[in-house]
Amino acid sequence: MKLVNFGKLSKVSKLSLGGAGLGQVWGSTTRKESISTLLQALDHGINLLDMAPTYGNNEAELVLGEALSGKKPKNIKITTKCKISNTNPLKIYDLLDKSITNSLSRMKIDYVDILFMHNGIVDDNEVNNYSHSFRSIFDNYIVDAFEKLVKDGRIKTWGITGIGEPKALIKMLEDNPPIDYIQVVANMLNSAGNLHYYSGPSYAREIMNKAVKSGVHVLGIRPVQAGALTDKIDRKLPANHPEMIDYQNVSEIRELSKELGITTAALAHHYSLSMSDASTIVLGVKNRKELRECIEVEKLGKMQSYMIKRLDDIISNLNI
Repeated sequence: MKLVNFGKLSKVSKLSLGGAGLGQVWGSTTRKESISTLLQALDHGINLLDMAPTYGNNEAELVLGEALSGKKPKNIKITTKCKISNTNPLKIYDLLDKSITNSLSRMKIDYVDILFMHNGIVDDNEVNNYSHSFRSIFDNYIVDAFEKLVKDGRIKTWGITGIGEPKALIKMLEDNPPIDYIQVVANMLNSAGNLHYYSGPSYAREIMNKAVKSGVHVLGIRPVQAGALTDKIDRKLPANHPEMIDYQNVSEIRELSKELGITTAALAHHYSLSMSDASTIVLGVKNRKELRECIEVEKLGKMQSYMIKRLDDIISNLNI
């Protein structure tokens, strides 16, 4: 599998394995299948595993711990996350300290390569911050708390989740950002689905581009928009759920996939893998069959420009 530059962490595979699928967030599976999926990912050269405590109520981290049995291969990079939200600024380090201690215990490892803040950043004047962290709190408390964990040796570096108010994120990325990594929505719809807590567009492409220009490496998330860009969503959602709305809106994309003789998920992953600003694309697969399809897509290289234009033209006419 293609390896790309990943800043402080050297090289990373173009595909990363996300924990949400392993934690059964994107439909049902079994722990046995999740473990087999993780091990197969490693066998095919995927060297970044992106976990979080919230992925299945600790399930994803437990899967990793059982799969690796405390023996982390030297070339494997592991991330996890902690939601800070509106925590009392004076207690942020304590929150991170407890969270990473528990995560390391579940995963049976001594440190993670990246610890992500699992919420976004908003301006201080935002009336409803949607459980994100205010910019001043980020600058004056959160940065120091993460840096203390780096000195403790339990994390190599840290980053943020690129959700929240887009203008606040872009401004932070312009102001000599203290972060090394950011997770940003990377799908053909530019849709964050149920993570879209703010009014207006997601500006996902702009956030990615600004990050790259600022020396921050991008992990592209939601390549199939939480199932909206698949042949069929594999979990029950109400008709007014953001993912279901996106799914209903992209029937023409599904028809194009049939015309091409591939799945909608394969087409969506190929598109995301062609985004030049994303160092690696984080997969939400939950079993070996879905993983194998993504591995085959990665072998194709970048999508041809005429196909990207065809998809962009369809999406531009959807008014979403």
